[in-house]
Amino acid sequence: MALAGAGNVSGGANPSGTGSSINYIGDHVYAYSGVISVTNAATTMLQFNTASEGYILADIQMFCGDSETNDFDFALKINGETISNLQLDNTPQQYAYGNYPLQVILAPDSRVEIIMSNQSSSTGREWTISLTGRVYA
Repeated sequence: MALAGAGNVSGGANPSGTGSSINYIGDHVYAYSGVISVTNAATTMLQFNTASEGYILADIQMFCGDSETNDFDFALKINGETISNLQLDNTPQQYAYGNYPLQVILAPDSRVEIIMSNQSSSTGREWTISLTGRVYA
């Protein structure tokens, strides 16, 4: 069921592209970071606010586009609180086809931020994040 008052069901000016925001299509949501170079500095991969109606059951997956064996830190923050922190060792050999999805529930009016950093090198490595989910009333 589409959310009442949700407005543009595609969620923005670039509904099929990449960016740091979340997009709504009917009862579904998605966000694709696009390719981002992750260095040893905290790098924001996705950052958005959820709608004020309905909660979201979402899957988050990380994909590495480089062949270097660096270690990475992944953090999921909701309303400024870290709710998930993951050390990804020896990527991409350990995670050649992406990580198993991290499943989360996102409440209405939540501020969501996904941050990554390279723990092994200051050299940027290519990563992408995808978030897909369903909105429930």
